[in-house]
Amino acid sequence: MPVDHYGVLKCRPVRTYFNRKEESPHFEVLCIADNELNYRVSINVQSIDHPSALLYLDVKNFFHPVIHSFPKESGYFPLERNQGIDYIRHSLFKASHMSILPHHAAGADNDLLEFLDFHIKDAVKKKAFLYVFGSKFSSSEKDRVFHFKEAKGIHNIHMNQGNIRKYRADNGVYQDGAIFIYYPESSSYTAIFLAFQSQSWCTDDNGHPKKTAAECNHRTMH
Repeated sequence: MPVDHYGVLKCRPVRTYFNRKEESPHFEVLCIADNELNYRVSINVQSIDHPSALLYLDVKNFFHPVIHSFPKESGYFPLERNQGIDYIRHSLFKASHMSILPHHAAGADNDLLEFLDFHIKDAVKKKAFLYVFGSKFSSSEKDRVFHFKEAKGIHNIHMNQGNIRKYRADNGVYQDGAIFIYYPESSSYTAIFLAFQSQSWCTDDNGHPKKTAAECNHRTMH
């Protein structure tokens, strides 16, 4: 079964939050759509499985035909099977260009939190839009991070195929998560892609691994 409630959220980022004490830490972004609804974008920055560091890639001046399908209006839009994005089948980037990044490390410009924080704050400053692909979540309770009423947002903002063991049920094709930052002034995109090291890049038509990550990824990853 693929991930639940897959779709794309178009919004403007407002501010960020991160709690290093969480067992499964996420980089949180408060976003707002043109209809003034609040959303929380919840981005994995560390795996609870080994190895914990994620694979990360940002691509400035990103261009691919897939951007022509992005929604014009703000808000969340559900996507049916084969309407979403797929790292492998869309050839969005070369997997070998991804870097392994810890979520936090001593020093400057060397960890995932710093890169995400830079891009999102730059997007806020330049009044850019985010196109966030992932799974929608919602609740009648207040949001646990930003405390707005009727919590809602999007998560699973990473590759959603090639999983093994307990996350195998999330496998699917054309349902990968990603962030595309659109800068109106320059009409340009910056793309952010995330994946777990345990995920295989050799998957079948259901998104299940045909080979283990160790067997497949040494051919595609640094």
